[in-house]
Amino acid sequence: MGAPKQPKGGIPSVIEMLQLLDAETRAKILSNIAARDEKLARQLEARLFDFEDLRQLTPRMTQELLREIPEAKLVLALRKASDELRAHVFSNMSKRQAEVLRDELANQPPQKLTDVEKAQAEIVEIAKRLEAEGRLVFKK
Repeated sequence: MGAPKQPKGGIPSVIEMLQLLDAETRAKILSNIAARDEKLARQLEARLFDFEDLRQLTPRMTQELLREIPEAKLVLALRKASDELRAHVFSNMSKRQAEVLRDELANQPPQKLTDVEKAQAEIVEIAKRLEAEGRLVFKK
């Protein structure tokens, strides 16, 4: 006999369920949670998406997002991005833009991790705004 299965629960399960919902329904649920427990709502919101989730976007949605991001912020955010996310971003811009961005990444001096994480968080906020406007759709 194998070990008994542990029931799944807690914040990870709530995150999984929230990620399956459309943006409007998710916002309503988070609002209701915030009315009862603001700290929990902030925890859930913070864990719903991270920078690497941008790989899920279709090419059209990625291009829509890239139009909203200042180049300097994108360069900074990509400093600690996975190779997969970098490839996704580069494949959704012109060859010339991708070449310039690669050069900037290669020649940029070392940056503070907190600055990189801040740039990534700001881009995620832009993506969330676009999702709320119906211009992006995140599905895990």
